[in-house]
Amino acid sequence: MQFKQVIISMITTLVLVSSVTGCWNKQAWGTRGDEFLKTSIRYRSAVRWAEYDEAFSYIKMRDGTPREPDLDYLEKIEVTGYEIVKRTSEARTETTPEEIQVTVEIDFLRDASPSLNKFKREETWWFDEEAEKWYLDGNLPDFNKK
Repeated sequence: MQFKQVIISMITTLVLVSSVTGCWNKQAWGTRGDEFLKTSIRYRSAVRWAEYDEAFSYIKMRDGTPREPDLDYLEKIEVTGYEIVKRTSEARTETTPEEIQVTVEIDFLRDASPSLNKFKREETWWFDEEAEKWYLDGNLPDFNKK
């Protein structure tokens, strides 16, 4: 990766983090909302930098069904952007969300192709009371979809 691309990626990440944290309403979301914000930033960062084992640690099916990651096809994917474009929550009370729905837009390159691919996906995040952590109910992004 060229130096210019690294700088652009760092600036994009900084802008994304600033915009998300700037819009976050602590009074409406409380500590649990703050934890979601931190978790979602770490997850997006892991996907963005191809740390898929790390990203997979944030995935846990709500019904307990085990999922094995298929990491082989991800070797040829370079994620260039991962942005939340919409967020809603389902709360037990105003300050303790139990589930958060986000729509994300992912930009990526496949096989070092100069053609940028883009798709949106819906993510459901849920709070595990026992572990006191947020988890993504689903799987890693499917870059074969458009």
